[in-house]
Amino acid sequence: MKLPIPIPSLSGILGRFRRNSDDETEEAKDSYETIPEGGPADPSDSDSVEQFADGAIGDDTIDGEFGEDSVDLPSDRTRKLGRTLGLTAAGLGVLVALGGVGTLVGWLVTSSEHAARDRENLRPSLTVMILEEGTPTPRNSSRVQKLETETDRGTAANKLGKESEVPDDPMSGVVDPTLIEETETGPLPKIAPDGRRAWTEYARAFDKSDRRPRLSIIVSNLGLSAKTTDAVLKALPPEVTLSFSPTALDLKRWVAQARKKGHEVLLDLPMEPTEYPKSDPGRDTLLTTASEVENLNRLERVMKRAGGYVGLLSVMGTRFTVSADSFKPILKVLQERGLIFVDGRATSRTMGPTLASEIQLPKAFNDRFIDAIPSARAINARLSELEQIVKDKRFAVGVADPYPITIDRLAAWLSTLNAKGIALAPITSVADRQSLH
Repeated sequence: MKLPIPIPSLSGILGRFRRNSDDETEEAKDSYETIPEGGPADPSDSDSVEQFADGAIGDDTIDGEFGEDSVDLPSDRTRKLGRTLGLTAAGLGVLVALGGVGTLVGWLVTSSEHAARDRENLRPSLTVMILEEGTPTPRNSSRVQKLETETDRGTAANKLGKESEVPDDPMSGVVDPTLIEETETGPLPKIAPDGRRAWTEYARAFDKSDRRPRLSIIVSNLGLSAKTTDAVLKALPPEVTLSFSPTALDLKRWVAQARKKGHEVLLDLPMEPTEYPKSDPGRDTLLTTASEVENLNRLERVMKRAGGYVGLLSVMGTRFTVSADSFKPILKVLQERGLIFVDGRATSRTMGPTLASEIQLPKAFNDRFIDAIPSARAINARLSELEQIVKDKRFAVGVADPYPITIDRLAAWLSTLNAKGIALAPITSVADRQSLH
């Protein structure tokens, strides 16, 4: 940047200074020449004294040119030189100031450009390749083939340096591989190529020639408490059907234990009650407000939680089970996968048994909630009612929760059924035998 400020040449300034010095020297010589050789005029000479006193010898002296306290007064040329030097210094100061400002501005501009460039480099970008029709898609470089690890092979060394093995699947020996459809997110039950179904293959053996009235007891909501579930497995006979919550920890292990003890197994299927969400059956609850696809996804998530079960038991559902549009697609999937459906009958208006009959889905339904009031007296009353129902209709189902008082009363009461001429039967032995009226 050029500034319209004239910068005096240093050589010119020095030359001018030398000329001024020479002129002052000549003037001084002229002044000295007016002084007599013998020195200043004799003070006794009045004219000389008067001339000396008036300072006529030199205008540039005060109190005598040769006195000790004499001070030189600046001449006009000296003053001009001082002004010139002052202007020059001021100009140089302005140049320095402007140079500093220019440097600062330049630094800011450069820094801002670098900062903007850095921000641009940090911004994520996506490049999309548009291919012509028929052009093969290039291989994605970010798609790295996963190598088999020691953990995948089950040979990873533990902290002690010993090889460890992958734990056995709890379902091993419990499920039939031909009744399983493997998916990326877990196994689903299916009908085998030869037509075999889970609800018959996993059923507990029962003497079909037994002509006594059949009573089936289901204990639901199992697996949520290890202590309670273990108590049920120890206290109740294998003819009792056990239904496990899909949210239970170690669900597969519990199902495997129940199967090995001879129990038939169901999974609880949570359905929307009229008080929802104040009353919430839990995760993956089927809802009338959800789309059919969403409800089917929830159903599959429940079914993938374990294997070796014969069917599903509806839990709650006073709103869902009265909606045919929401309910029927669910029952259709159960029928296609070879399962049984047990309606918990949270409401007498449920459409479950009717819809199941329409699509030929094996079914059963609850006749009494044994421990709706979990007291010994109320439980005993419900058990007596079940005795009467099974004698009248020859087939009946009761559903209970695993309360300690319930387990205690059930264990005592079940031991009396044989003497009363009632057969304790697994749920599959009652399927499609109950009267809808």
